[in-house]
Amino acid sequence: MATLQKAVVRSLPGEPNMTITLVVGGKQRNMDRPKDELLEKPLTRLQKSAAPPLDRQQRRAAQKGKAADAAGAPAAPPPPFVGLHAGPSAEAPVLDAGATTNEQAWRQGRLLRIGDAQYRVELNPPLLDRVELHARPFVGIPLMPVVQLHFAEEEACQWRWFRQRDGGNWEQIAGATSRRYTPRPEDAGCRLRVECTPGRFATAAAEDRPFGVNGSSSISDGELTLGAPGAAECGPVAVPPVPAAATPRHALTQQPTASPDLRVLTYNILADQYAATETAKNVIFAHCPPEYLDPDYRRPLVLSELLGFRADIMCLQEVDEKAFSAYLEPQLKAEGYRGLYTNKAGKAGFSVREGSATFYRSSRFSLVAHRGVTLKHLFPAKPGDPAKYGDVFAAMLRSSPQLQLALQRVATIAQISLLAPVQPGDRPLCVLNTHLFFHYMAPHIRTMHVWAMVQESHEMIEAAMADPGTAAQLGGQRPSLLFCGDLNSDLNDGIPGAIELLAKGSVHADFWDWWYGAQFKWEKGADAEGEGGGEGQEEAAAAGGQAASAQQQAQQQHLAQQQAGAAAATSSSDEFGEVAKQLHSAVEHVHPPGSPTGASSPGAGNRQQFVAGVDLRIPFSLRSADDLRTPFTNYVKGYQGLLDYVWYEPAALEVVREVPLPTLAEMGGPEGYLPSQRFPSDHLPVVFDLRFHAAGAARGTASGAITSGSAAGGSSSGAAAGGSGEDGGEGCADAGAAAAAAASAGNVLPAAMYNVGLAAEALGRAEVVAVPTDTLYGLAACANSSAAVAHIYATKQRGDHKPLAICVADLQEVGRYGDTRHLPEGLLEDLLPGPVTLLLSRLPDAPLAAELNPGVGAIGIRIPDAPFIRAVCRQHRSALALTSANVSGGLSSVEVAEFQELWPACSLVFDAGRLDAGRSGSTVVDLTTPGQLVIRRRGSGFARTMQLLQEKHGLKHVL
Repeated sequence: MATLQKAVVRSLPGEPNMTITLVVGGKQRNMDRPKDELLEKPLTRLQKSAAPPLDRQQRRAAQKGKAADAAGAPAAPPPPFVGLHAGPSAEAPVLDAGATTNEQAWRQGRLLRIGDAQYRVELNPPLLDRVELHARPFVGIPLMPVVQLHFAEEEACQWRWFRQRDGGNWEQIAGATSRRYTPRPEDAGCRLRVECTPGRFATAAAEDRPFGVNGSSSISDGELTLGAPGAAECGPVAVPPVPAAATPRHALTQQPTASPDLRVLTYNILADQYAATETAKNVIFAHCPPEYLDPDYRRPLVLSELLGFRADIMCLQEVDEKAFSAYLEPQLKAEGYRGLYTNKAGKAGFSVREGSATFYRSSRFSLVAHRGVTLKHLFPAKPGDPAKYGDVFAAMLRSSPQLQLALQRVATIAQISLLAPVQPGDRPLCVLNTHLFFHYMAPHIRTMHVWAMVQESHEMIEAAMADPGTAAQLGGQRPSLLFCGDLNSDLNDGIPGAIELLAKGSVHADFWDWWYGAQFKWEKGADAEGEGGGEGQEEAAAAGGQAASAQQQAQQQHLAQQQAGAAAATSSSDEFGEVAKQLHSAVEHVHPPGSPTGASSPGAGNRQQFVAGVDLRIPFSLRSADDLRTPFTNYVKGYQGLLDYVWYEPAALEVVREVPLPTLAEMGGPEGYLPSQRFPSDHLPVVFDLRFHAAGAARGTASGAITSGSAAGGSSSGAAAGGSGEDGGEGCADAGAAAAAAASAGNVLPAAMYNVGLAAEALGRAEVVAVPTDTLYGLAACANSSAAVAHIYATKQRGDHKPLAICVADLQEVGRYGDTRHLPEGLLEDLLPGPVTLLLSRLPDAPLAAELNPGVGAIGIRIPDAPFIRAVCRQHRSALALTSANVSGGLSSVEVAEFQELWPACSLVFDAGRLDAGRSGSTVVDLTTPGQLVIRRRGSGFARTMQLLQEKHGLKHVL
């Protein structure tokens, strides 16, 4: 009896063709045939393949079209029989090849006869299309190959792992017979090999089973069918860096939380496409050796971090689509998580392949509903187009066609997931996960997007509670909002609009950073990187208006070239991580002509009909889990800032514990920039333990993360700071006892960015605050408020005939208060910010209170090189009256304890520790006369000021 061979047929549902593979006449035949073709066509081809070859005379006769006679060559043998039987044996009838299609004919188990050879049809046997390993192997970090299977089931596949030492033979690893394998210490230095044999369990007898992908070649139920094995290799196995980045933090999360506690993580893991480019390696992350930027190196370290935190909810950003599907999702699924991925919404043909991913522990929550929100779809593409939120922002969009264009180019998405509790004591959640647009001059877009995605979350919750079936799934409880993500909104310049909106529930139309957006453009050939990236694509730009100085422009150009290179290297990119944040930290802020920095202050008034912002409110009361006290979550060379947040509803949840971020020492010191050998991302994972309130025991709803959260006090941020004033003196005082009192004083708070909002609110009430500058501690009040000016004179105990200086936040504001038209180009940029007070002719329409220096033609203007006071001034949206923090004629203060007698007169005192610039105060230079300078007070910046004004700008020093 002839040996039964195999004729393997692969027929994918929905595909027009099928493939037939078998060995005929000693050669493998692969036929790709239409499913609707008649069977006679492939059988004829097989018959020709099986026919014995003709000798020379037979070929010649065949070419002449005549048969060989008896005296000539023997006649060609008749063609072999070829037939497909309707069953597994020759007793079954032969199919009518002229009336049966391929799809009807090639069924599992049928017998194919070609001459004496017999074949059993194997329809769609288990097939391993590919097996791949997408990470470098490390001891202690699980490996999990990615497989592409056809007509096979993961549960039926068989696995074996092997190791190879020093190029020797492969040895099977005992007990390693599952898809997932964690390399052991003895594997260090070895190569690893994983072998997968695809399999499928039978579900029905061959002829009764419907045709399709899950068909099996089994004869009876329960039989396992195996296909041909495949393998992948990796290695050698390395020992992970010691200590691992998160080791001290993992010591606090060795056990998962149990209801009613909940561990939440948010983490921007740095997209592979951003880390692996030549620009990233050579410019942006030049501090990091290239091998540590490789995706295969970083992925297992990210996984190790995630697994060690044992979070219940994980919100990830900058997740490559392939990293999610081929690595994170299968790995975390094996740990009991379920994952959801939403890709960013880039321009057609140029969209980036990265987005956000939300994972939840399935033992704690089940998914009720999920939405991926594309923010561009919520705003009108063209004037007059209908859009969900077009009316809300109509005035802004009419004022700025550039804004309307930018909203259609920015690829921001949001993930909204409704999760039902599985365990008693838990409550339902609405998890909002996003990564906001990066550009430092687009805070208005971030504010708009935050408002819109929070509105969408509220709408989703309302719809769920209105639907009886969905409400029942949620246990009849209203989901509370948990908002996590990389909001690209730092506190380095003050509280941005997006954070103000979340913390206070509203933001007003003249909030300070709406006006940054008036400068933002999206245009071809611009220097900043945009959605498409690469040559010829439309790109985001901050341009126009009161142009930045030559020095600033040079800084912008240098950094923008870095970004443009990055964009060109990743032509599908729309957001190059936090690279643009370097631009933020390197240049001064630019305002459009007439931007109403003081619009909300008394008597300021508007200067244009341009509408930069609108009043917004959100239907939630939220609080930041860290009360905005985290100094940074992104730490790269040239930029550090708080970008990653966890917001929650205090009516439903409370913070139990923060898993502290690593210290600078643990990161490698001040130059321990991210990423590095130990830290796989340029961000740090943010982790908090929250606790659900018991049902019916909801707490108060006031969030006040900026107000009440900050008022609790805390340690100083340690920001560089100083003081200013005209009454500086000499000498020093011992203030040890007073310093102890300062630490416990209720109105003494850290000069930290999370307290900027408190200071701005006090100034808005015409109160006096004490603040550090770059020289001395100063007293500050609103310069456009008569009551505030009177208050600061009274606090200082100073005669009103002695003039006060003013402080502004940015260079472009100087020209709103003093006449700068005669100053040499670049002079302001050379001196400010810094320890200098410039005396300029006061403009008659300057937005200043009449009681401020009446009858004095000059005005002293400062921009201290101190982030806190500049942020306060910026958020206050008006100049500050500023003088040193001491009783008139007394000792100037370099620490808060030295002016303790003034604390009762101050609404708030902001402490930055002892200042180290001395007690001479700022250098006061009179520049009211063109071409001349007069030093009114030498101060701490005297030498540099004289050198710049005389040698560089050619001013004559008049004694």
